[in-house]
Amino acid sequence: MERWINVFGNDNGRSGKRMLFTDLLRETGNFTGDPGPDPQPEPGLIPTFHEDFHNFRIADGQDKKAREVWLDSWQRWGVRRLKGNDDDGDKRYEEGFTHRVGQEGLDLQATAQGNKFVAGMISTEVLHAQVGGAWEIRFRINNIPKGYHLAFWTLPTDGSWPPEIDFLEVIGGDQHYYFNDHGFMGGRGITKIPMNDERFHDWRTIRFESLKDRGIWRVDGNVVRDRPIHLDKPMYFLATWEVNSKWPGPVQDKSAIASVTIDYVKAWRHAAIGELVGSR
Repeated sequence: MERWINVFGNDNGRSGKRMLFTDLLRETGNFTGDPGPDPQPEPGLIPTFHEDFHNFRIADGQDKKAREVWLDSWQRWGVRRLKGNDDDGDKRYEEGFTHRVGQEGLDLQATAQGNKFVAGMISTEVLHAQVGGAWEIRFRINNIPKGYHLAFWTLPTDGSWPPEIDFLEVIGGDQHYYFNDHGFMGGRGITKIPMNDERFHDWRTIRFESLKDRGIWRVDGNVVRDRPIHLDKPMYFLATWEVNSKWPGPVQDKSAIASVTIDYVKAWRHAAIGELVGSR
C-alpha cells in the first residue's frame, strides 16, 4: 500500500506538500543511484526472541551474576553511562519511573533528578544475542525534549567496539530519523530522513535485517538504508536514552520527561546460518 506523508518547509509549517514516502527518500538523497525493487526477506526465518513486556524482568547491569533477564546498564563494560559521549544520563532501573510496564508495553523514560539525570535503558546482553538475522521493534515516541537522544542499537557480546549497528537514533528538537553503523568496510555515513509529519508521535516499526553480506534498514516496511555489512559476531540489542551528551547538546528544561513506549522487540535467524546464532 502506498503511504503519503506531509513534508513541511522551514517557515513554521506555512508551506508544505504531500508526497509518497519512497519519493521523499529519493528527494533527500537516501537512495544511492537507482534503488531498484525493495529487497525481500529471505525465506526460512525462524523466531529466536520475542518480548512483549507482559512478563518483563530486569536486573542491575552491574550484577555480574545476572542471567536471562534484561539489564539496565552495561555488564561487561561495567558502566552506567558512556563518558566518551559526554553522556550525563545515569542508566538504572527505578521502579515506576524509568521503566513502566502498562497495557501498551514498556515506557522507557529519562529526566533530571536535582542536579543529575536518570535514564532508562534495556539490554539483552545476558538474555539474547545472535549473528545476523533480523531484529524488529515497534515503538511510539511520546516526548523527546532538547538534550535527549534515543537509540535502538546492537553491540557485540565480547565487549569489543566497534562494530555497532544503529537501527534508529532520534534527538530532541530535531524531527529526523537517523540510521548508521560503525566498524564496517565501505562506510557510507549516516542516513538522515525527515519525519516532521503529523505521525511523528504515532506507532512505528523499525526493522534491521542482515542478508548474507548486506544490512537493510526499514521503517514501516519501507527500505531506508541498504549497504554491504558482514556480521561475524553475536550481537545484543539495546534501547537507551543519552542525556546532555555531545550530539543532542544541553538539556533546556530540567522538568521535562523523555519517554518512548516499546510494544515489542523481536528477532529471527535465517535457517541457513543457524549455527552462527549465539543466545544465552
